[in-house]
Formats: sequence, structure tokens, C-alpha cells
Amino acid sequence: MILVRLLKEIFGARGASSPSWTPAPVPTTNRSFARRADVPSILALTHSYQGNGAAEMMTFLLVRLVSDLGWQVTALATEVPEADQEMLARIGVGVVDAVDAAQYDLAIANTVVSGLDNVMQIGRRLPCLLWVHEGETVLSANVPLGYWKQAFSLCAHVVFQSRWQAERIFGSFTSALPESRYSIIPNCLPTMPTTGGITVPKPPGKKRIVFIGGVYIRKRPWDLVAAVQELGRQDVECLFIGETDYVGTLPVETQRAFENDPRFRLLGEMSRSQTAAYLASADILSLPSGDESQPLVLLEAAHFGVPVVISDLPVYRDIWVDGKNCLKHPVGDTAALAAHLQTCLEGRAPPPTILEGTEVTVAAFLSRFETVLRDLLPADGVGTVAKLATA
Repeated sequence: MILVRLLKEIFGARGASSPSWTPAPVPTTNRSFARRADVPSILALTHSYQGNGAAEMMTFLLVRLVSDLGWQVTALATEVPEADQEMLARIGVGVVDAVDAAQYDLAIANTVVSGLDNVMQIGRRLPCLLWVHEGETVLSANVPLGYWKQAFSLCAHVVFQSRWQAERIFGSFTSALPESRYSIIPNCLPTMPTTGGITVPKPPGKKRIVFIGGVYIRKRPWDLVAAVQELGRQDVECLFIGETDYVGTLPVETQRAFENDPRFRLLGEMSRSQTAAYLASADILSLPSGDESQPLVLLEAAHFGVPVVISDLPVYRDIWVDGKNCLKHPVGDTAALAAHLQTCLEGRAPPPTILEGTEVTVAAFLSRFETVLRDLLPADGVGTVAKLATA
């Protein structure tokens, strides 16, 4: 797959990001399925169903389609890591080794990382919805402009999380599409985070700042390290939870801080319950990224009432408002970040509540997808997604 290969080269060399995917196993059987005549048939295409926000949202949607509506949902084996195949079986999603477009009403291609290639391969044979989760970093891929434009033009519909994504980041491609061909559907919190009874007490007299996400260049973890150092406080521990494979690409000063300063700890990837336990115990969630789309961890912090300090990225503007439910700093401004951390440590942070009128609820998310899916299904399609709005 052209785009996946190129993105891996970029991310591996620069550490700008790290798509959470595992090469799919070679099929050992020729799995197929018999289409039911009484319900819509959906083909799911994505490189991961677990381990990151885009994967969680995709799996959440498929669960609702299967369990609430009884729709038939199938995934392509070459797109699905073995562990994910087992999980999909538990939620009622089938796995096949080849695609017969005649067996499906619609394909949902999740993420640009794998979705563009999928659209190019089957978009002429089957209506495809492309669900875009990425920010501008993905545009660093050395992919010809014509390839991007052709893939977007083949999409029956494109779903973005914010208008900034649709009109600014990917505006070169959406500008050629009528507005009816794309929608803005913000993420919701698909499942309430739970600690599973795990507790992670803070050291006596310490305040806890957590950074949750891959420790690589796009996330700018060095800004948080520098800001804590500027504070000069020794009563702070700063925990980094997430993939650490690209720490070696970070600035040397940051690597030395991780090695020599006990305030900074790399905890690596953890289970959902462990991550939730650390987040629930934190005094601050800091996400100083240079590029994001709509990370679920911010909604999780709001769930636990943990103050949020983030960079001032345009994709946040409809949900996170500086001084009302978070504190924002310009990207790379460590002095401003340090000042905001101090404000939170003094107990003066704005409460991380979801503001009234912000449609990031499960009901709003499912209602919007209801409209999109209904419009894309054949006119004689069986079933309705209306139940999604109230399920």
C-alpha cells in the first residue's frame, strides 16, 4: 500500500508520528461470508481497531451498527492485525480474505494512512466513506498531489472531525467537492474511562503532570520538559505515558533530562485502565503538540476533572476555549506553558468541562453518522440507522 509505506518511512525517520498498526498476518484460510438479504452490508477498512483514538472510534461505530441495528459488518483480513481479528469476532464483525464488492452496500475506510489506498483500490466498485482523523503531519508524505485529489474525488463521502481539517488542512482536496460530499462530525468519548480499581498514589508532597500520547516529535514533549525546568520546582513529577520508540529522535537535552532528572519519567505504553488511573490521579494533563486532530485524552481528562493545558491549535477552537475550560499556549512558547502549569499547580485552573452547546456527546456523534450513512445506502437498502440517535 503506497501511502502506508511512505508514511512509515517519514515517521520512522523523523519521529513525527507513529501510526499504531501491525502488519496483518498472511491468511491461512479462504474466509468468506454469505450476505444476508434483510440488512445493510458494510465493509470496514482500517489498519487498526485498538490502541489509538481513530481505532477506538471506528470500533465503537461498528459495535453500534452490529449490536444496536443488527447490520452485517465485515473487515478485510489483510487490513487487520491478528489480535484485532479476535476482538472483532467478539463484537460480531466478520473477517474475509478478499473483497467481492457485490456483497456490500458501503465501505468505511478509516484514517488517511490506510484509507486513501483503499479508496483508490475499490472506490470505483463500491461507495466509500473516508473517515479522516489526521492533522497536517500526514501531508508530509511524499505522495503526488494528483493521487490525493483522485482519491478524494472517488470518495462517496468524507467525514472530518473539525471544519479546520476540512477547509484548511485538506482544503486543496475538499475545494473540488460539493459541500454535500463531506461532513464535520466531532469525536465523542466512546466509552467512559475506568481505572478498574487500580490506584497510583503520588509520592508524598508531589504534584503530578501527565503527558499521554506517543513521545515523538509531533507531540513536542521537549516543550513540557523545558517548561517544568523553567518552573524550577522540585515538588513536581512529570510522567510520559505512551510509545517511546522514537525518544532517540528528540533533542539531546530532552533525552538527557529523561536519563538524569528524576522529575521526568518515561512509563511507556500501558493498559487502558492503568492509563486512566494515572490520568485520574494527575493534577494537570499537558499536551503541547505541534499538530493534532481531536485527541480523546482531552475528553477523558474532562471526565476525571483534570485541568487541561494545551497548545493553541486551530482544531481545538470549537471545543476547548482558553480560560474557560483549559489553558492554551502558543506552540513552542515554553515560558507561557510554564506560567500555565504554575497557575494549575496553585489551584487556579479553569474547570475542564465540556461547554454548553458543544456537540461532542455520544448522541450527537451517532445522530450525525446516522444522516451520513442513511444517505449513502442504496435507496432500496433494508433497515434504518435512526436507532443510532437514541441508542
